[in-house]
Amino acid sequence: MERALRSFLTAETPDIGFLGEEEGSTRSEAERQWILDPIDGTVNFTRALPLCGVSLALVEAGKPVIGVIELPFLGNL
Repeated sequence: MERALRSFLTAETPDIGFLGEEEGSTRSEAERQWILDPIDGTVNFTRALPLCGVSLALVEAGKPVIGVIELPFLGNL
């Protein structure tokens, strides 16, 4: 999940850095940065509990601009 999102976002927004929980950061000096937790609620995920999701945020100058959480097993965004 992290590799796929990193690849997509890097291609679509090359001036924005990326920080992922699993693979660290690229372009950490960038003013704007995507921050991703590919499996937020890992313990729930490993126990097949549906309260887990994907969390993505855009941060600019250290302040959050937008955040999105998808709970795929519940069909919520």
